[in-house]
Parts: sequence; structure tokens; C-alpha cells
Amino acid sequence: MGELTTTDKRAEMLKQMRPSSEQLTSDALEKHRSLISFELERVSAKIDRFGWGQMSSRMKDSLTEDWADALDQFRLSEVKAACTELLGSRPKDTTNEQQVKAVILKHRATALANLPKQIKTTPETKERISGERAAEIVKEFGYNVKTFND
Repeated sequence: MGELTTTDKRAEMLKQMRPSSEQLTSDALEKHRSLISFELERVSAKIDRFGWGQMSSRMKDSLTEDWADALDQFRLSEVKAACTELLGSRPKDTTNEQQVKAVILKHRATALANLPKQIKTTPETKERISGERAAEIVKEFGYNVKTFND
């Protein structure tokens, strides 16, 4: 199989960017949301977000739900990469789901912008033929065309 064209690459990239809810079954989506929620716990443990260890289960559940709602449309690898980037660039600051989402969208925009530009091809112009030539072609194929003047 040949190399993908720019159009194919763009289509494949857009397909991968579809929200998870469109790509996953309900069970797979629930598992995906759990893995996204685990990322919140992982990040929180690293920076002790709002005293995560001392927080009530109810508060943790609420924050986890917010995190999953904001990020479940993205691939887990994108969420992990964005969390890692944020932790690396701002290790002492708390990381929230909207910051993670902004990093993911920035990376997606960059990836799309870096694709080679589609080359616009001009349609091939066809030479117009005269009425006499058109009549000759019709006669060559055995048709008899009558006009109003005949």
C-alpha cells in the first residue's frame, strides 16, 4: 500500500480526535472514565492537590466526576501526556482538568497545522467544440439529430 496522502492523514487524525463517547461502547467508556479519574489521583498524589489524602470520599468523588466529565472525550495517552507536561512546567502548582484540556487542544491544533498543506489542483479545462464538430460526432455514432430548421 502506498504512503498516505495529506487528505488521508488529515482524515485519520480527525477520526482519532472524535470524542470517546462516539468510539467506545458504554462499558468501554466507563472503563475509560475510570482510567481518566485515576490520572487525577496520580497527579493529586504527586502535588498533594488540596490535601487529597485528607479529603473526604464524597469530595474526592465530586472532583473525580468533574475531571472525568471534562476529559473523557480525549484519549488516555493525551491526558497522561498533558498531565506530565503540566507537572513538568509547573511542578508546584495544582493542575486542573481545564488546564489539561487546554494542553490537549493546543497539541491537536499544532498537529493539524503541521500537516502538509493540501495542494489545490485546478480542474482540467476542456476545449469547447463547435456546433459543426458536435454534429459530426453525433453522425459518427449513427444518430440523426433534427433541429427546428430541418
